[in-house]
Amino acid sequence: MDAGGAHRDRFNGDSIDGRRNPELFLPIELFQIFVSGAFHEDAKGRAIYRQARLEASKVALPPDFWTRLEEITHTYVVTLNRARALNGQAATAEGNDRERLRKESQDIQATQCQTLAENLDAARNAFGRQFFDRFLYESVAPGAGIGLARPNTPSELMAMTRGCR
Repeated sequence: MDAGGAHRDRFNGDSIDGRRNPELFLPIELFQIFVSGAFHEDAKGRAIYRQARLEASKVALPPDFWTRLEEITHTYVVTLNRARALNGQAATAEGNDRERLRKESQDIQATQCQTLAENLDAARNAFGRQFFDRFLYESVAPGAGIGLARPNTPSELMAMTRGCR
């Protein structure tokens, strides 16, 4: 480890840089980042993100990859887009309306962790666990980064892996 300490990043609440330390990401974190970009409601941004992942990957994707993955993640993506829309509305709302929109978004997001974990399992079943995880770590992780306000505890990480259960 260097003086900055890659593991320190994960456990001291700094940041994780997927180009430097992809192994510090949980598969579910990479899947969340991937689905958020690959199925973004902005078609141009979605296309750019997908192309970048394809160019970064050494893994050849099956011809029906995007279609099958879109079917698997449909409920999660619709809910994610609804929460994003509510957050956008809350940003311009005032008073009680702002609080109501934030609460509605938080309520929606509370179910997302379990749905995401179920979708990750479904994608692994559809494409093969080894193939799908390799894709996540080779094509998603190098372009990923997250900042942590505080270190995640081992129990929080385990709960995330289990779909917040």
